[in-house]
Amino acid sequence: MATAALLLTNLPSGSGAFSKVVPVGGSENDAMSSPPRKAARLDAASSPKGKGKEKAGVQRRMRVNMISTPPDLKAEVASLLPRLTRSVRAILAIPSTTKKPGESSASLPESFEATYQACQVLVVLAHKGPDVYDAVTLEVEKAVGEVIKHVKGGEISAVHWLSKFTEAMEWLDGRVDLLRSVLVPLDTGFVAKSPSHSTIRELCLEIIRKKVYQHSQSVSFITEGIREWAKQERTSALPSGARNGEDVDMEKADHRPLILRFISALHLVGYFSSHFLEPYIAYTTEFYEDEAKRLSKSSEAADYLAHVDRRLNEEHERAKEIMDEPSRKDVLHAAEHT
Repeated sequence: MATAALLLTNLPSGSGAFSKVVPVGGSENDAMSSPPRKAARLDAASSPKGKGKEKAGVQRRMRVNMISTPPDLKAEVASLLPRLTRSVRAILAIPSTTKKPGESSASLPESFEATYQACQVLVVLAHKGPDVYDAVTLEVEKAVGEVIKHVKGGEISAVHWLSKFTEAMEWLDGRVDLLRSVLVPLDTGFVAKSPSHSTIRELCLEIIRKKVYQHSQSVSFITEGIREWAKQERTSALPSGARNGEDVDMEKADHRPLILRFISALHLVGYFSSHFLEPYIAYTTEFYEDEAKRLSKSSEAADYLAHVDRRLNEEHERAKEIMDEPSRKDVLHAAEHT
């Protein structure tokens, strides 16, 4: 899509195509001089011929014909916002199961370049930055809501839900980056001049924080997923006789890579401490308090101390793999003082 307004702003500046055009009745030298200009039409009383007839005290009047924007150009500019909105909606559409990861379920109505150009015309030339910003905000809010509906709980384990959630957040982050790249004119031409508005990326993150990470149901599923993963980790390290009859699926794959990806997603929105570290430490304390009560009644002192030492080594190794040093210290402190 190339709009008339955009074409007018991108005419070549170095072309010499018209340098040899000679005015009618003139010479080639005349072509190099400034083109003839139309003078404003004066009333008869103010014209040179009518100067002698000009009455004292009568002011000269000038007629100026104003040229308005052609109706077809206005209509074309007006059509750009709906078209841009449809492109944003398609970029944020949830991929179907038949498409490859990273693809959208809806085909783009415009190319990325055309979407970029439409944004540039609307923001820079038509001064429609506020309208574009509001339209994008609405589409992002709708898309994030659809993602949450797509990642719903049900007849799946908490760790499985955490896996689907992490995958959805990674996909959404990629879509946000793509959206930001095609809406650069909105960031540079409107947001940069309006301190009260966030950049496109920060706007998307604010909506994700509000609709996802501050939603009570999402927080509940996240906490349960962390609990189930930690339980699998700690229970699988015990011999079968020490599991106390707990029903744990030991055929599940190693989920540490998943936890690392989940932690990365949390860091993007600034929720690592509240949505992982704090519940993980709370569950660590709870787990070892229950285990200490149980083993202290059935184990010899030497066996119990050996078990404690093995547990601390496991915690150190696990924390070292998935967390930074300050976070590891908090987790190990909770394990040691239980």
